[in-house]
Amino acid sequence: MSQKKETNHIMSNKGVIGMKTKSIGFKMTLVISCILMAGIIMTTGISVVISSNAIQDVTLSKAMINTQSEANIMDSWLDFQMANINTLADVLSSSTEFTQEELESIFASMIDNNDSYFDVYMGFPDGTAINGSGYDYNYSTWTSYELLS
Repeated sequence: MSQKKETNHIMSNKGVIGMKTKSIGFKMTLVISCILMAGIIMTTGISVVISSNAIQDVTLSKAMINTQSEANIMDSWLDFQMANINTLADVLSSSTEFTQEELESIFASMIDNNDSYFDVYMGFPDGTAINGSGYDYNYSTWTSYELLS
């Protein structure tokens, strides 16, 4: 009977020794797996940061290019409008008196020479207006935009 106990004890010790060996192998596998997972997570994080910075740079660059392009278009449009106003001012300053028909003719030619104009008009404080399109401006439509003096 004492032999049986010793045999069980030895088996028991072998089992414990075997478990320790498995336990060390499992721990090594777990440590290596954690290191690999940490590496994957860090690599993914770095990739996300680099990618987001690249996307942000490209987006900002394209936005700047588009903004500059639109600003150039607006600038050229404003320059063109200023040239038209200056031409009109030169024509109007060349004489002190114009008849309504002469002003209508001048405004009509401005409309004909510029596809983006649908009308050119001049309003007066008494509520009348002269235009190149023939539209009947009345006091209520154009004087609502009159600047207060």
